[in-house]
Amino acid sequence: MDVTSHSTGLTVFAVQFVTGYSVPISAVISRTVGELAALPPGVQVTGVTQILITEPTIAQTALWLTERFVPVGIAAGVAVVINRIVGSAMAGDPFSGTNLRRIRTVGLLLLFGGVVAAAVSVAAQWLIAWISLGDGAGTPVLMEPPMITLAGVVVLAISEVMPKGAALRAELDEVV
Repeated sequence: MDVTSHSTGLTVFAVQFVTGYSVPISAVISRTVGELAALPPGVQVTGVTQILITEPTIAQTALWLTERFVPVGIAAGVAVVINRIVGSAMAGDPFSGTNLRRIRTVGLLLLFGGVVAAAVSVAAQWLIAWISLGDGAGTPVLMEPPMITLAGVVVLAISEVMPKGAALRAELDEVV
């Protein structure tokens, strides 16, 4: 999740909300420059597969912001669960069943949250372009799953090792 991009999105929203001025947004499309005939006013091609919408509609701005808010929401959820894990570990046993469930929750949030964020991004980018270009937007541009999904797999793997730590801890408590 690119924090800079998401904080920029929130700043753009604030500027548009406070001043009423349109701030340009971009969208990735599956068409090349040669395939695009006439572009509507307020739309420029800035690369082979990216357009710049200089005067976005409210719907386009809402889609663009949705694309940025989904990863922020996932990151906030992960931060809340991690905060609870750390608080619980500091207060008592870090290998508790509650912490194990929380670690699995973090893994699942990262794994599926990354996929959901990528799907929302693809859909939002395509809809933003479709609003400006209609059928000229082409098909949605699929992207690789974000690396955050790999982090989810790693956290889930760690959560599988946690019961072993809990068993060792219990055995050590019995010995002492």
